[in-house]
Amino acid sequence: MTLKTAIAADVPLLAPVKEEEVTLEVTDMLGQSVYRSKVMTTDGKINERVILSNTLSNGMYILSLRTDTQSEVFHFVVEQ
Repeated sequence: MTLKTAIAADVPLLAPVKEEEVTLEVTDMLGQSVYRSKVMTTDGKINERVILSNTLSNGMYILSLRTDTQSEVFHFVVEQ
């Protein structure tokens, strides 16, 4: 079984920029990267499907969105 998490969000910090490269990174609470991808915004929005391994442990994770000039962090919990 694969844990699939869809991320589709209006990201206010990116809104003024129509197209910009964004680095998406999911890390565990120890700072170990479990997912990393680069995507382009469309009208300041990100629509990206993130597929995380089913071997991911239950617990809290951090989703970081970074551009050359801005960053935003979101916390989420995995329960399988």
